[in-house]
Formats: sequence, structure tokens, C-alpha cells
Amino acid sequence: MALKKEEIFKKKPSKEETTYHSAVDLMNAVECVERFERKVDALRDAAARFDQLGDYQDARQRRDDCLEMADEEEEKGCHDTYELAMHKKEAASTKSHYIDAIEEFRRLRAYEPYREKAKKEIQACKGQIRRLETIAAYKRRGIAFLVLVLVAAGLMQTPVYPVAKGIVHRFRGEYQAALNCYVEAENIPGVGKLQRACYYKLAEQADEAGKAKKAMKLYRLAWYYSDAPEHTARLEKELLRQANIGDTVSFGGRNWTVLEHQEDQLLLFAKSAPQFHPFDKNGGATWEQSTLKAWMDQSFLGGSFMTLEKEMVGYQQQDEDAGTEKAFLLSYEEYQQYQNLISEIQNRWWLRDNVIERNHAKCVMGDQILTIPADTKKIGVRPAMWVSVAD
Repeated sequence: MALKKEEIFKKKPSKEETTYHSAVDLMNAVECVERFERKVDALRDAAARFDQLGDYQDARQRRDDCLEMADEEEEKGCHDTYELAMHKKEAASTKSHYIDAIEEFRRLRAYEPYREKAKKEIQACKGQIRRLETIAAYKRRGIAFLVLVLVAAGLMQTPVYPVAKGIVHRFRGEYQAALNCYVEAENIPGVGKLQRACYYKLAEQADEAGKAKKAMKLYRLAWYYSDAPEHTARLEKELLRQANIGDTVSFGGRNWTVLEHQEDQLLLFAKSAPQFHPFDKNGGATWEQSTLKAWMDQSFLGGSFMTLEKEMVGYQQQDEDAGTEKAFLLSYEEYQQYQNLISEIQNRWWLRDNVIERNHAKCVMGDQILTIPADTKKIGVRPAMWVSVAD
């Protein structure tokens, strides 16, 4: 059957109709697109095509609908992508995790409201990647070094082996176990520094956990390792500020009783008398000229306290006739004043009063005051001192 002439030369679709249908198809296709960026681009492209058509059919209305939908998709997509990227960043623990987060943040750089935030978070992720790479590099080097140390120590079977074992524990963060190993090799040069490094790490852990007393004692065991003295003095001041009269406190590695608490100063008195000294080896000096005062000024303060602790200790008196001693003995009058706060100890201990009669001085035994020869050797020393807790 022959075709009619009008069917053979059927009119083709107009340019406007073609553009209109392509824009409609683009507008409808966004429902199948997952990434919001592509949805936004497709909707804006469709809006541009509708805009070219002017008043053709409902092109203007569809253009407005496309632009509105694009804005909504952009706002929602940016928000959801930012939240997803932040979640990935916060949960990241490996380099690949941070790379995934960076890829999500990069999707936001084209959108003004999120551009700067995305750049900032990308830099933060890159910083974490560098940190992880540095840690991994140190671990590789450390493991290689430790393997060599362990092999050498195992072959030689020398006292170096506990040191190597301790280094392994320390590398793994097992600082108490490392300390136990170092004790076995404490006579080897350099082990003392390794011990102090472990004490420092344990102190940091206690400090972060809010265990001030434990942290202070551990920092002090670290002695002059790193900034341990600063931390020791800081925590000692914090704990002393909280102390009340009659409390037992720790300072300079010793236990003390608080006899006075005046604003930023405390009068501390030793809880025990572990050391024995004569009042005066020559038997007849006053307190100011005695060998015991000289020992307290030099050996006691010089050997028992760190520099920052010594700076916290003030002089005995605070007037124009001030003495030069920072550590001193209680006088008989002071003993009577604070007697109800002073704990009794088994051994006798000196008071600082001048010799009452030739070659004699006062000491305390239980709750009694005795007068004995000043050169008596087995008499305890219970120092007192004023300590400043001001910043």
C-alpha cells in the first residue's frame, strides 16, 4: 500500500520542542542521580534550557521550579556531605580513613558557604596523616633497633638483657613493667635516666587522670628529667593550698604536719625524725653556732630538695632581725604552742633553744622535755620550715 504524500514529508519537531523535551528529560532524570552535585548541575542546566525558550509552553514556570529544586538540593547536599565528612574525620584512625574524609570535604569546595570550612578540615586531616606517618616511621625504626638490641642481648646473656627488655616495654607504653626490668640492671650506666623517663610517663598518666598526689610523687621520682621539677612544684603548691592546719602533707619527698596556714604561707613540721645528729659536735655551742644548724642549712636543704622547692622555702623570721636559716628546729615555746598538733615518735628529738647550762641542750621524748649533753649523737632531727604557695 502506497504512503500518502503528507506522510512521506511529515513535519519534523521544531527546535523549541526539541529543547523543551531535552530540558524536561534532564529535570526528571535527577531522581536517579545519587551525588547532589550532579543533581544541582543537571537542574541548573535544565533551567538554562527552559530560559532559552522564553514563553514557550510552561518553560518559565519549569525554569523557576528547576532553580528552586537546585537550591534545595545544594543546601541539603552540602549539609549532609559536611556531616558525613566530619563523622569520618572524627572516627578516623588510619591514613585511609582520613583520605576518605578529605574526599568528602573536597566535594564542598565549589560551594561558597562551605568553602573555607572545607579547606580548614582538609588541612586538619592532612596534619593527622602526617602525624600517623611520623609515628609509623618511628615505629619501624624503633622495632628494627629493638630487634637488634634483643638479639644481641639474648646472644650475650649479659645484664644488658633486662635493659633491652625494659626498652621494649617502654616502647609499648608498659612503663611499670619497664621499671621492673631496669631495677634488675640498676648498676649499668645510663639505666637511672631510663628509670626517670618511665617515672615521668607514669606521672603524666596520673596527672591527666586527675590523681594529683600520685602524679606529684612520680614527677619527683623523675627528679630533673625533662620538666619534672616544674610539674612537681606545681602539684605541691596545689595540694598545699588545699591543706588545713593539722593535715599531713608531702613536700620535698617527706611527710609534714601543717602547723600554720597564713594566706600564701604554711609552717610545716616533719612527721618523723629519720636522721640523727648531735646538737653540736663540740658540745657547747649555741643554736646559731651549732654544727646541727650548719648541717640543716647545707646538707639537709641542699641534698633533699630540688631547686624550685628550695625557692618555695622562706626564712624563719620576717622582720629586720631575720635569721638566715630556712630549715630550723622548733623552740621550746613553739613546741608548747603546737603540742596538740605534733605527733609523738619513739625516738628523742632536738629543740633549738640555746644551751641551758654548759654542754647541754633541750630535746623532746614522748611528751616530756629533757636536758641532755649537746654532743649526744642518737637524737633525732625534726625540721620545720615556712613554705610559700604563691604563684
